[in-house]
Amino acid sequence: MHNLALFQNLTFPEKLLWFIGLSFAGWVLTKLILLIWIKLIMPFALKTESSLDDHLAKNLYKPVSRLMVLGSIYLAANLTIASAKEAMAYVDPVENVLYLVLVLLLAMLVDAVFKSLINWYIQDISSKTDSLLDDTLFPIIRKAGAVIIYFIATTVILGQFKVNLTGFLATAGVASLAIAFGAQETLANVISGISILIDRSLHVGERVELRDGLIGDVLEIGLRSTRIMSLDKRLIIVPNKELAGNRLINWSQPDTATNIKLKIGVAVDEDLERLKKIILAVCAKEPMLSKKTPAAVVCTGFGPYYIEMLIIATVDDCRTGGSATDKLVIGLQEAFKHEKVSMPFPMQQIMLEK
Repeated sequence: MHNLALFQNLTFPEKLLWFIGLSFAGWVLTKLILLIWIKLIMPFALKTESSLDDHLAKNLYKPVSRLMVLGSIYLAANLTIASAKEAMAYVDPVENVLYLVLVLLLAMLVDAVFKSLINWYIQDISSKTDSLLDDTLFPIIRKAGAVIIYFIATTVILGQFKVNLTGFLATAGVASLAIAFGAQETLANVISGISILIDRSLHVGERVELRDGLIGDVLEIGLRSTRIMSLDKRLIIVPNKELAGNRLINWSQPDTATNIKLKIGVAVDEDLERLKKIILAVCAKEPMLSKKTPAAVVCTGFGPYYIEMLIIATVDDCRTGGSATDKLVIGLQEAFKHEKVSMPFPMQQIMLEK
């Protein structure tokens, strides 16, 4: 460090006063620049179409201000007290501390830029896509990037203080393996979550049926688990590993339409063709049934005292299947009463021997 001729002939107390004064002047200058940043740069960034400059202006505010303060202190010390005999014993320790702070501030600066890029992508690009992969994955990338940035900063600082990095890196490697072994179940769920998002087998709002027969609507797809609201309003949290490794029925793909089936038993002496016309007429009038796919009625066999008929109808939304079935049963009952269709009752014939 070399100071100017202006400060060479001053006494140490005078140099110390100059150091304090220049540091304060640098702090004041920093405040003025930051005031301009807040009053001019940030409002100007808000007027642009892209949100990248908004995020940069917001996230770079703190690290830039701290770097400016550190730079003013370093410059003031270099000009005044750095070469003083009274300060020689403290030069190396102070330089090490300033180096540590500088590396940390530079890491904060890089992290702020990286954070701004991720936030810009999520806000301007990811929000316009249908995929949930980037919405879920980029926040994880953001956190992983911050860990990597500060890990590199730590290794640089340790190298400055002559710490053996080989042992440090070996310890970090062993620790990461231990963490990975202990969290293997979590990692399996995370990998399964990523595969679900990439494969697009599930989307929020879709109705699914799990292997155990549980039916519900997907509320949220996370990296570790998926939240499903069952039909009886219970929140089911399913690990992604189970979803990816087991059979899953998605009632909403390729579209939300689904078939409803209703079995009825009619008297064996009824005119079956007439019954089919009555049933199809009721289905055609029911507004909850799809008009794109006409209903069908088939006779499926003989029962003990009836002929079994199966009604197959389509609803456009699988969530309305229960309500549509209810309306269809009510409509069939009214039609059967009007057309005097008899419904069979169980009968037993008892033979008595004399």
